[in-house]
Parts: sequence; C-alpha cells; structure tokens
Amino acid sequence: MVQLWKVFAEITVKSGHSEFGHTAGFMNSDTWAASADESRAKIEAYFRDLQLACRGIRGGFADPGYFFADSEGFQDMVDRAMTNPDAIILGTFHSFKVN
Repeated sequence: MVQLWKVFAEITVKSGHSEFGHTAGFMNSDTWAASADESRAKIEAYFRDLQLACRGIRGGFADPGYFFADSEGFQDMVDRAMTNPDAIILGTFHSFKVN
C-alpha cells in the first residue's frame, strides 16, 4: 500500500553549487511510496538528478501522527503532497561548511 513517507537526508553540495560556499546540509522531505526503502531510494535518486550527493538517509516514517505533530512548515509540505501522488516535496535546506 502506498503511503506518505517523511525522510531526513544529509546532503553534500558540490563545490561552486552554493552561493554561500556551504558544502553540506540536511533537509526533511516527503514522498509517496510503498515502503521505507522505496521512499529513501526515491529521495536519493531525486538528489542525484539535482547533482547533490546523499551522505545519509534516515527515516521513512509513515505514521500520520508523526507528520501532524511536526512543525507548521512540514504541515504545508504534507498538504502539498496530498494533492500530488507523484510528489517529492523538499523542506528547508539547512547548510553548513565542512572543515
């Protein structure tokens, strides 16, 4: 059964792809998938298409209570995904420099 999944991704940004010079970051995302593994694979493939490298993928939460207990910004992501079963919705990208 396809469900809406929340996935946390750690990302490496290629040199020159960030206006701030930051080279790593993280973000929440949500997508429709039949399993946690499928949701993580979809997110990894999407980031590859954007020429971003996933350093790690965590999560794969499909519990609706987990979604709605989260921040207001994430609720907006869920609302947008509800109208598009092919959606991969990305949250705010939090970036930092790696020494």
